Amino acid sequence: MTRRDFLDLREVGRDIFLGLIEDGLRLKGGEMGGDLPLRGKTVACIFMQESTRTRISFHVAVTSLGGNVLMLSERDLQLKKGESLSDTARVMSRYVDAVVLRTNSHEDLLEWSESSDVPLVNAMTVESHPCQLLADMMTCKEQLGRLEGLECAWFGDINNMTKTWVDASGLCGFSLRVVCPEGCEGEEDLLRRAGELGSDVRIEHDVEAGARGADVVVTDTWISMADKDKTEEERKDVREFYGSYRVDERVMGYAKEGAIFMHCLPMYRGEEVTPEVADGVNSVVWDEAENRLHGQKAVLRYCVGGV
Repeated sequence: MTRRDFLDLREVGRDIFLGLIEDGLRLKGGEMGGDLPLRGKTVACIFMQESTRTRISFHVAVTSLGGNVLMLSERDLQLKKGESLSDTARVMSRYVDAVVLRTNSHEDLLEWSESSDVPLVNAMTVESHPCQLLADMMTCKEQLGRLEGLECAWFGDINNMTKTWVDASGLCGFSLRVVCPEGCEGEEDLLRRAGELGSDVRIEHDVEAGARGADVVVTDTWISMADKDKTEEERKDVREFYGSYRVDERVMGYAKEGAIFMHCLPMYRGEEVTPEVADGVNSVVWDEAENRLHGQKAVLRYCVGGV
């Protein structure tokens, strides 16, 4: 059987991604019963970055599907002493049935994939976060009843989450407005990415125009883990640059009645979102976080369980 990876939504494709969304929702609803497709299998989860939701949800997902899990950090392996990623991937392929990898570098992910003989799951890189978008699409579907035809508004930085929302737009058939300051780095690349998948994406610099009539308003932290070494002065500059694009009650007031607010977490109340929105009636961030678990189960069934 052809090796099944989950590296990037563009590679996964529409039919498989939509199928994973439905499987994740069925798993959440308990429809799969006592199905244990990972019985007798071992999954190694390697985290080269800090993680809360991804680490815990994958651990629980593997064990709930009957599998064994190894939770490893970069310092647990010889990578810290200079062994190459490709050599490590070759060795791991002899020991485990799949690898879940979180690394800042997307090139590291691709290098691992080229050397691996077992399925590889992208648990986040600086370019892509497909597991989070699976949970996000599950959340939109269960909250709003559909994906196709939705109007979604992304507020803030252009980062790995923005890029993966663009990919999901093309696969799921919703429109995406990327609402960001003028001069935001990466606009041209984002539109080029959208064109490759036929995603309905536009860049919007006006807050009201960007939020007007949106079914979904979504944002992310302005300072990601990849930027953790920024000085306090640099962080202040970032906050000032994006400050007028904070999601607050005014922004949600422009959105459609019944619109939902989403955030992949961790969120910083008072920066990219106000407490009133983060903890308000429109917020579905905790359902979104829970769906990471069930989405991860769907990915593991597909990649490792052969389902």
